[in-house]
Amino acid sequence: MSILATRTPVEMLRGLASGLCRDASIEVVESDSGTWAYNPDNHVILVGKDDLQNKGVLPCAAILAHETAHYHISRYNMYKLPFKSLIIIRELMNGLEDPRVNEWIQHRYPGTKAWFQALVAAESFLRKPFEGPEYLGFIMRNCAEALMDWNTSTLPAITSPRLASALKATASARREFSLIQPPFECSAGEPSVGLTASFVAEVVPILAAAAPQALPALEQEVHLAQARAVRMAMREIVPTFSQLLEADIGRLARGFHDDPRLLQMAHDAVSGKGGAMPVRMVVRLILRLIQDPDSNFVIPSHYRDLALKLLEVCAACTSNTPLCNSQECKSPPVRSARLSDSRKRQPRPRPPRRKPRQTSQPASYEQTRARLEPQICRLVKTIEDVLVPRRRLRDERGYENGYRLDMREVPHFEADPRRYNRLWCRRNIPSRRELAVSLLVDLSGSMEREGKIHAAFAGTVLLVEMLHRLGVPFAVNGFQNRMIPFFELGDGFSKALASELEWLPAEASGNRPGGNNEPGINDDGPCVLAAASALSEFPATQRLLITVSDGEPAGAGDSEKKLRDAVMTVSKTPTMGIVGLGLGKGTDHVAKYYPRHMANVPEDQLADRIGGLLVEALMAL
Repeated sequence: MSILATRTPVEMLRGLASGLCRDASIEVVESDSGTWAYNPDNHVILVGKDDLQNKGVLPCAAILAHETAHYHISRYNMYKLPFKSLIIIRELMNGLEDPRVNEWIQHRYPGTKAWFQALVAAESFLRKPFEGPEYLGFIMRNCAEALMDWNTSTLPAITSPRLASALKATASARREFSLIQPPFECSAGEPSVGLTASFVAEVVPILAAAAPQALPALEQEVHLAQARAVRMAMREIVPTFSQLLEADIGRLARGFHDDPRLLQMAHDAVSGKGGAMPVRMVVRLILRLIQDPDSNFVIPSHYRDLALKLLEVCAACTSNTPLCNSQECKSPPVRSARLSDSRKRQPRPRPPRRKPRQTSQPASYEQTRARLEPQICRLVKTIEDVLVPRRRLRDERGYENGYRLDMREVPHFEADPRRYNRLWCRRNIPSRRELAVSLLVDLSGSMEREGKIHAAFAGTVLLVEMLHRLGVPFAVNGFQNRMIPFFELGDGFSKALASELEWLPAEASGNRPGGNNEPGINDDGPCVLAAASALSEFPATQRLLITVSDGEPAGAGDSEKKLRDAVMTVSKTPTMGIVGLGLGKGTDHVAKYYPRHMANVPEDQLADRIGGLLVEALMAL
């Protein structure tokens, strides 16, 4: 199989995916966040853009082969996995499964062996000692040992005796797990009586949901191998792994008990409180400071729950190692329950189509925020560079929180945890642009078409999250026959206001409880003036008004003239910029009214365009 027949790296990987997945309509898409994952809902494999640029095609081809092997033979997510934490047991199963799928794909397609050799040469995590909870070290080390063909002589030494003992005790079982394979060649036709009997006896009892009817022979063989591997892991690996997890919980709980400040740090990290240390850093810090509790220490239930929550977040946000965690802060990679028979060429079953959203129900702020999180983080960093003058910044030591740990202070903190309030460095920012931003969104009935209102809601969530994290005051208003406030300048961010914002799409259909509900009118001009007036009264050195619409103004009187006059008035206001954004095709009208504008923005690109537009507008102010 040649990987040199296509032109760009992504095109090469798309060709490989088509072959490795037997042309099962799998799409390969670049991921700006660096994520590698297979999404079973839309049959998309995400590939890390940075990896393509930095590691080259061969290592990335190995990771792609790895993901397609998950597609072919991984089914553990469909089984009952009795354990104290479903998130953590799935992370363990994913770590055990990785060597198994690598073994299968290299036997099924021998040409991939050279790709995995290139990956081993490129992967830096194989040469770095692991620091963190021992249960996670167990998972990472298993992946590393398998990539090195179970030869541990070239891997970093393990400093934890307990972790080393656990790995040694499970070494043969972990390797045996990787060798429990379905057939390397595709089975065709209906399953035999014996195969179906084995499937019913071994697989059906541990399925989390009822078994699908009439699975083909190939799928029954895949399930049978997976079920045997899972049973073996639950019997011979999970008990030892559970002891590591319990030791991590005990050390964290002891830290909470000994020092209230460590307890507060943990609460802040889990709740995402502003200025808090990331969860992984909190866990590493506590485990570094606290030794095992003595046998008389009884873990209070609320400490146990908090410790387990911290460790679950660590499991969901593992390192960027592609073969150890394929999805970013989500469950391990899973796939559809059945595969197409390569000879019959049956179409792959698609997930059921969602029912249309009832417009009288709110949208989900949290789900939208989670989907946009990689974009938000990237844009926040970019905008911070714009807001902060480009002058050399000094680090000041001795703060209770900040942007990085003062490593010179850590040894003192280890000796005396009371020095926590001197553990962080802050950047000394000499001056900062005082910015205020207002977003004005068209809520007329035409926004209901082609998903525009949902795109506008996503763009609004992205803007709110970015500005909230940057500490920039902002307002969010809709408009119909009048301006409809959702966030007012100075309100800040709160869950109550976010819940109110979830009703923004319902205004466009006239179904928001207690709302304005006049979707037949969009009188842009007066609403632009009202939003600009509120923005001009807010204390700031620079102000930006962004309007989003999908059509010409339609209100009382000469709506076009009113909008043109309003934009001209706002444009003359000192220290205020105004930008018009046309959502969807046929929105060239924004050029008639807004000197600074962006027309014909595709619905699925609105969120990213709003972020980029904000950066551009800031540079022009």
